[in-house]
Amino acid sequence: MFKTPLWRILFGTLFGAMAGMSMTMTVFPYATIWLTASESYNLITLANLIIPIVFIWMIGGALTAWLAQARMGIVILGFCGVVSGIVLGLLVGDDTTSLLLAGVVSGLLYGTIGGGIIGYAFSNLMKE
Repeated sequence: MFKTPLWRILFGTLFGAMAGMSMTMTVFPYATIWLTASESYNLITLANLIIPIVFIWMIGGALTAWLAQARMGIVILGFCGVVSGIVLGLLVGDDTTSLLLAGVVSGLLYGTIGGGIIGYAFSNLMKE
């Protein structure tokens, strides 16, 4: 079933959408609290950025699933994490330096780990 590109792309898009939602609503807020020891972001603005961030991650998830390689998954979703971290860091609050740092670091870690897992999973499914 996963040897055809259509199913891989559909599931990769779904995984990417879930990862983008998780990045926006869980990973970024926890990283900012952990790195800055305060909630220095606006929750309304954060909620308004869910859709663009989810679309960034959907494209990355679809590309990762289509290529079905762990290394490419690390690069693609790591890039999606950095881009979404920059967007969140710049647009969410007033303290842009610490928010940008928290966004980029958390996005890079989250994207590379998730990209490796998703790419490796799809590459193993291709071998079956």
